Amino acid sequence: LRSKCKFLSRKDYLNYINKIQTNLIINPKKFWKFINSKRRNNFLPNCMHLNADEFNTPKDIINTFANYFSSVYENYDNINVNYKQQTPPKVLITSLDSCSIDLFEVFEALGSLSSNSSPGPDLIPNIFLRECKFVISTPLHYLFNLSLSLGLFPDSWKTSFIRPIPKSSSDLSNVANYRPISLLSLIPKIFESIVANKVLSVLNHVIIDDQHGFRRNKSTITNLLNFRNFISDALSRGSNVDVIYTDFTKAFDKINHKILFTKLKQIGICGFFLSWVISFIEDRQQIVAYKDHWSIPIRVTSGVPQGSHLAPILFLIFINDIRFHNSTKLMFADDMKLFRIVDNLNDSKLLQLDLNTLHEWCINNNFTLNTKKCQIMTFSRARVISSFDYNLNGETLLRTLGAIKDLGIFFDPKLKFDSHITNIVNRSNKILGFIRRNCAVFDDSLALKSIYCSLVRSICEYGSIIWSPYQSGLKQIIEKIQQKFLRFISFKCSIIREPHSSYTPLLTFLNLETLEQRRLRLDLYFSYKLFSGNIDCPDFLSRFSFLTPIRNSRSKNT
Repeated sequence: LRSKCKFLSRKDYLNYINKIQTNLIINPKKFWKFINSKRRNNFLPNCMHLNADEFNTPKDIINTFANYFSSVYENYDNINVNYKQQTPPKVLITSLDSCSIDLFEVFEALGSLSSNSSPGPDLIPNIFLRECKFVISTPLHYLFNLSLSLGLFPDSWKTSFIRPIPKSSSDLSNVANYRPISLLSLIPKIFESIVANKVLSVLNHVIIDDQHGFRRNKSTITNLLNFRNFISDALSRGSNVDVIYTDFTKAFDKINHKILFTKLKQIGICGFFLSWVISFIEDRQQIVAYKDHWSIPIRVTSGVPQGSHLAPILFLIFINDIRFHNSTKLMFADDMKLFRIVDNLNDSKLLQLDLNTLHEWCINNNFTLNTKKCQIMTFSRARVISSFDYNLNGETLLRTLGAIKDLGIFFDPKLKFDSHITNIVNRSNKILGFIRRNCAVFDDSLALKSIYCSLVRSICEYGSIIWSPYQSGLKQIIEKIQQKFLRFISFKCSIIREPHSSYTPLLTFLNLETLEQRRLRLDLYFSYKLFSGNIDCPDFLSRFSFLTPIRNSRSKNT
């Protein structure tokens, strides 16, 4: 009987796996739900702790999360704001005092809703709004425009759910190892997303060019490309470059609302639209939700509402007035690095002056820099490097001698990317091990290929235009990642391949390219988007020169 039960259990499991594999084409959501369930644990432990206190009941646990997440907010209600404008901001050509929404915009937003998202505090599911768009578009259109014309955002739309997500896999029982993810109600999210799309094109001209976060046609790649080119040019001239990587403490959650409203007025936002933005930000509440349990409401006294479409725009406006006179800066949202060529003591003093300017800006705007996470790196190819110390509020910043991770790419002091390639190989091998363990009974080549391309190849290709190697040895190290997967899939799917033979027939059968060919294709695609104006990176574009042959249309001998 026991052997029969094992046999039937095995048979049923194989049938289940076959259904999962066929769902890749029929219902991809179920397929990736199975894969993601193997990758992460979405359940909280039954017993959790914060510092020395332990909590065993679901209600105590979510209330502890609520208190912990609310501790990051600052209460500026009874504090006098001593904000002083340090640098004149960019202003709008014409003031933005009103905004209106078209009926078609509401209809289109409802039709683009995905049925996969969870409902917010109003518990209205996506599929209801999407399927009823012909009926509810008109009343929502009226409500949205009425809200904008009165300069009031409804209080019932200011509540959001908070889901605790682990920062890492270590000690999941510690409340401090979780970060909050906001879940907004769908109707207000549609509302403010339409408003954000309408005002972004207007405000885009106000945001400084150094900012690459949340900007159309800009990304982490354009940020790192400008940075790498600056370092490369300096090293080719024999100069050194000092870089200071900064870290703001809970930047999105610490914004002083009064200072933000002042800055909105300064750039030209006024009238009913300014009143609407103020109403949108103030008096918000958050509730930690887990399964059927809700925490006590959290009053949000500072910051911008994360999870909304307007929050990134408001944050960019808040930090838009950071100016340096002696060094260059590059930003991606709140990640900022300032750098300059430092060949002598005077150059280092100029960089220190800009660091002092940043510290003064933080004091003026009620921001704090985490000095323990701010780091210095000197890029140089000299045998003997002259290093200078930099101080922030009297505390010497840490100097990094090895590689440092910048927006997902590891940079070392000699601008080599061996450490980044090593990191790619380690991460890819880890996920390949996950595939071998959890997909051991898979025999569908399309399913295995999809998992590989999504989880492994994406790691090998991120930012390749920055770090793509020219040495054949490094190329082969990266190529071994894909070759390891090819050996696995040929065995699991019974694809004939002679031992120690070329991988080309297997690549052709699976319709795959080598990783080197993929990097070249991505470089060409990036260049095409750059030349066609779909990537905003003028510094890199200026490095290209085009030779246009001139052909006389008439003969010279006339």
